[in-house]
Amino acid sequence: MSNESGSFKADKVSGIEGSIFATSALLEVVLQSNLRNVFKFPFYGLSFDDKIQKSDEWIDERLYTKVVEQILSYVMKNGAGYFKDVNIAMAAESDRLFDLSRNLTPNLQNLSDFELVQKYVEFMNIYNYSFGIGAVTFVYEGIMSERLTASISKRFDNPTEVIGSLISSPYKSFMMESEELLLKIKEEKEQGKKKALIEEYKEKFFYIRSNFSYSTILGDEEVGKLSEAVSAHKSQANARVEVSDTELLKEEKSIIAIFKETEVIRDKRKRANYIGNFTMFRFLEEACRRKGVDVLVGKRMFWNEFSDFVFDTENLSMRLKERTVASVVLDKGNAYYFDYNAIEPRQVLDASIEECSGTSACKGKVTAKANIILTTADFPKFKKGDILITEMTRPEFVPLMKEASAIITDEGGLTCHAAIVSRELNTPCIVGTKIATRIFKDGDMVEVDADGGIVKIVSRA
Repeated sequence: MSNESGSFKADKVSGIEGSIFATSALLEVVLQSNLRNVFKFPFYGLSFDDKIQKSDEWIDERLYTKVVEQILSYVMKNGAGYFKDVNIAMAAESDRLFDLSRNLTPNLQNLSDFELVQKYVEFMNIYNYSFGIGAVTFVYEGIMSERLTASISKRFDNPTEVIGSLISSPYKSFMMESEELLLKIKEEKEQGKKKALIEEYKEKFFYIRSNFSYSTILGDEEVGKLSEAVSAHKSQANARVEVSDTELLKEEKSIIAIFKETEVIRDKRKRANYIGNFTMFRFLEEACRRKGVDVLVGKRMFWNEFSDFVFDTENLSMRLKERTVASVVLDKGNAYYFDYNAIEPRQVLDASIEECSGTSACKGKVTAKANIILTTADFPKFKKGDILITEMTRPEFVPLMKEASAIITDEGGLTCHAAIVSRELNTPCIVGTKIATRIFKDGDMVEVDADGGIVKIVSRA
C-alpha cells in the first residue's frame, strides 16, 4: 500500500539474482498475467541492488490469501479444468518463444537501429504475454501448500509422504532432458557421434546458460564442460503411501488437482523465462556494442527503456551511471518504475528470532552447519554436508543440492524447484519459510525437522 511519499509497505517473500534490465520485465509479466488469467496479482514489487545483481521480491500476503480463497471456491465448484487450460497454453507459448528466439538472435547485427528496436519490442510483447499466462501459480502456490499440509497433518501421521504420493508425477522437466543429453555426450566415445550430440544439444538447449543476471552463448567447449560436470541424477526411493480418494476432503482434492497442473506450468514457464532472458541479453549486447556502452551500465536500464538507450544513448547512459538501486511496483492495477527503493517491509524482523517454519517438501531430520547462498557468487563457499539455505533454488543450484544435507528456502510450495529436486534426491527439505535467509548465518549449527516443517538454531557461529 502506498503513501503520499511514494513508498509502499509490503511483505518480503523472496529474492532473485539478476540485473535491473532482465528482472524489471517481471512487472510487465505480472500485468499480462492479470490480463490473461481469471485470478489476479493484487500487488507485486521488486527492489533492486545493482551492486550485487540482486533484487528482493515483495507481496501483500493478506491480499494473496483472499485470491487463494477465490481460486479454491472456483475449483471446488468447477473443477481444475482452468489450470489444465493454462498448462496447455503455457506449453504452446514456450515452444513459440523457442522458435522465435532461435530464428531471431543470430541476425541482430544485420538490423538497422530502427529495426533493432522494433524487433526488440515485438519480442518483448510476445515474451511478456507468454510468460504471463503461467505466472499465475506464484499467487497461490505457497499459501495453498501451507493450507494442504496443515489439513493433511490433522488426519495423517505421515503428511509429507501422503502429500508427496498424491502430487507425484511422471513428468520430465526440460532440465532433466538437458541432463540426459549431457550424459549421452559425456559417455559417447566415438568423436563423430559425440560432435553430433553436441550440435543437437546446442540446437535444443541454446538458452540453458541464462538467468536474470547473465546469459552465455553455447559453444562446443561450453557444452563439453557442462557434460563433464553432469552426473547421473537418479531419483531415490521415496516411501509411497496409497491414499483412497474417500479419505480426502473436497478442498484437499481441489488443491491436489491444481498442483498436478502447476508442476508442468512452472516448468514450461521457467523454460520460457530462460529463452526470454537469453534473447534479452542478445539485444542488450548488440545495442551496447553499437553505442559503445559497457554492458554493466546497460544492464541498469529498465526493460522498457531500450528504445531510449538506442536513440538517446547519451542522456539515458548518464542516468544509468547513477542508478545503483531501483524498484518496480504493481499496485491497484497501476505499474510504477522508480530510480530508488520505494518498498519498505511492513514488519521488521525481531533480531532475536531463532526459529522459522515452512512447508515440508521431503521429510527427514538433520543437524548441520548453515550455509546461506543468495547468488551464484556464493557457490564456492558451499561445503558438502552443509544445510543449503537460500531464497529459492534454480537449476544451476542442483550440484549444491546434491551435496546438501538439507535444503531450506524462503519462497516456494510443494511444486517448486526445490521441492521437486529434494524429493528426487530424498533430501530433507522445507520450503516457503519466508525468513530463513535473514535469521540464520553461515556456520550456525541448525536443526532441521522436515517432518514437522521447523528449522531452529542449535548454536550460533
